[in-house]
Amino acid sequence: MEQEHNFDMRNHAPLSTRARTKTSGVFERATPGSQALERGMALLRAFLGGAVDLTNAELAERCGLPRSTVSRLTRSLVDGGFLEFDTAQSVYRLGPVCLSLAAGYHHGHGAFAAVLPLLRDAAQREKVNVGLCVQDGTHMVYLASFREERGPVKRVVNAGTRTPIAFFSSGHALIAALPAPARQSLFERLAETHGAQWPAARARIEQSIAQCAAQGFCTLPSIPGLVGLATTLRTPDGTICSVLLTAPEREDGSHAPELPEVLRRLAREMQEAWARG
Repeated sequence: MEQEHNFDMRNHAPLSTRARTKTSGVFERATPGSQALERGMALLRAFLGGAVDLTNAELAERCGLPRSTVSRLTRSLVDGGFLEFDTAQSVYRLGPVCLSLAAGYHHGHGAFAAVLPLLRDAAQREKVNVGLCVQDGTHMVYLASFREERGPVKRVVNAGTRTPIAFFSSGHALIAALPAPARQSLFERLAETHGAQWPAARARIEQSIAQCAAQGFCTLPSIPGLVGLATTLRTPDGTICSVLLTAPEREDGSHAPELPEVLRRLAREMQEAWARG
């Protein structure tokens, strides 16, 4: 039975990595990756999470690389415009090309821009917070956030804000929508990332997967005082995105009873907008 995943049973020829990628939803290629490029990308990722400027030593510590290696990589990244070097403070910052890459992402996924008015209108109409998120490895990234909830708990969330996929409803909903091979691959990465926290986190994720199967959405505390409800949609190009509502948590930890229907309505409106093209 194992060979069914690796061979074309009509001619018993091995499936190409491209075919396996299409079948499993997990990216595969037979050719090895570039270690130097992977290290360079790790330096850029060191700025995620709010780091504005980093020294050579800080980059080396965050990425687990020798300082000499970091010096060679930052030279190339500065030459390519991906990093800037402040000679007065001896720190590196992201270059403006990174902002252009973000704009390129939005242009390449025009379906998201088409539904932003719907998210904003839902937030204003229902006086809740509405977000649209996509996966980036073990995190979710906000593409948009509209904050209209009037309660005492405030949280600043902007486009580009990242949240751990294992601990928020937007991430749980997306995990529930993944094909089984992609979900298992992600679980392996999360187990390595979260260590002793992983068994409890996985148990809660499994509860969310069951809730998504039964109700089409999952709920999870967001931050103290707020609860999040999330569901997933596929854009016309096949990208899985999470649609998220957050609102005040009741004394018993529940959410307002009307919120599931608010979320379902918004999801229907988004699907209809994409169907109209």
